[in-house]
Amino acid sequence: MNYETACSLLQVIKHVIENLAKIPDKDGDGLSHMDNYLSSEKHAYESHLITVVSDIDVLLDGINGEGALTPQLLLDVQILTVGYVPSSWMFNDKCPQTVDSWKKCLEKKQRLLTEYCSGESTYLFDLSAFSNQKLFLHIVAQDYARKEYIEFNRVQLQTQVLGAFSPPSVQPEKGVYIVGLELNNAKWDCKRACLNISTTNDQQNLTSSLPVIWLQPVDKASKWEMPAIDGAMFKCPVYLDAREVKLYIDLPSDLDDDVCNQLRVHAVIDA
Repeated sequence: MNYETACSLLQVIKHVIENLAKIPDKDGDGLSHMDNYLSSEKHAYESHLITVVSDIDVLLDGINGEGALTPQLLLDVQILTVGYVPSSWMFNDKCPQTVDSWKKCLEKKQRLLTEYCSGESTYLFDLSAFSNQKLFLHIVAQDYARKEYIEFNRVQLQTQVLGAFSPPSVQPEKGVYIVGLELNNAKWDCKRACLNISTTNDQQNLTSSLPVIWLQPVDKASKWEMPAIDGAMFKCPVYLDAREVKLYIDLPSDLDDDVCNQLRVHAVIDA
């Protein structure tokens, strides 16, 4: 086993983490559910990095003969020598991460959480920045219920694909814009702004980024109707983890629903 490779990688990762700028505390009056959520995400992210640094110190001590390497620690060292990070360090469970992809994910989360906690971005959120996306959906609905003085169980989240990858320059009248979703087993036709299938035979391995989506809470008791859109719509399931669907997004589609279901068309968080 090449301990030198693992030791070098560990030192590089530790250096990267220790040189990250501090994410500002989320200002607010404590009454905004979203502010409290962003603050909790910031602390969860920072706690995760503290754990990673602690793990690195233990691994370095073991490699240098200053501590014992348990079977699990030996496995972690072996994983690092082939260029991957231990599963406990990953920010999501989508797939094994190389050290390079993990560092890119780290830099992205750091940048996005800094924007959100500093108030630079207040209405556009990349779901890949968060560790608990299900709670994010709950918070969007909860904030709307508080502002409208209605019961939470009256709130329903509706979605509308905007078609563009660049977000609008103005805040939506209600709700938020979200990005960071990846379409699986179908492609997004940017020119026609709709679902389509691949012209190749590798349909099951096809992925495509989805454009900006307006996540808008509505009062189920009101007479709200989805804006009329020409053509068929597919209620695309969004898997926020490996098993559970907590959101459906309405996607304009050239495909019959039976075809989409047969192909298992769905969306996931784009890590």
